[in-house]
Order: sequence, then structure tokens, then C-alpha cells
Amino acid sequence: RSTPPSPVSSPTNDVFNTISTSVYEWFTNVIVVPSLMIASTDSKHFWEVSKSQYRFCPTTLNMTGEHSVAMFHGTNEKMGIENLARSVLYYRSIILRSDLK
Repeated sequence: RSTPPSPVSSPTNDVFNTISTSVYEWFTNVIVVPSLMIASTDSKHFWEVSKSQYRFCPTTLNMTGEHSVAMFHGTNEKMGIENLARSVLYYRSIILRSDLK
């Protein structure tokens, strides 16, 4: 069953700015830019709730090795403890920044 394309989310609103600020707080040598998500996500269930839907996973990916992209949706799916810790801190940052608005 097909799903229509998702609405376009603004790269200039307060929500995107909150995401960007939190990314720069926890990740070095990165540039935050809008991009196209070609996979289907559960965000389709929230289209009526919010005008903006952002799909972001705050992890560092490696092309090879024990915690590589090959681990996604595969047998023994896992992430490194450093990625997990940084993800928790990133989401905490998003929550605290959102609470200030």
C-alpha cells in the first residue's frame, strides 16, 4: 500500500533551529542541512498533529566495523555505548530547549 509524499517541513522555523542548535552542541565537524528522507517512517501518523516533521537520528555511523550501518535492521542490531550516551544527551537538550519556548 502506498503512502502519499510527506509535507515539506520548514528549515527556517523555531523547531528546525532547536534541532540545529542541539546538533551543534553534541556533534563536531558537522553541517546541519535539510535533506530528503526516502524511507517510510511513522511520521505519517503525525501529519495532522504538526506542520513540521523532522526525521533525525543523533548517532555517528561507520561504514565498516562492529557498529556499522550494516547493523541497522539486521541480526543482532546494536549501537555503541558512546552513540547511546550522546543520543540521550542530545534528546535531553531538545527537550530542555523546547520547554523554554
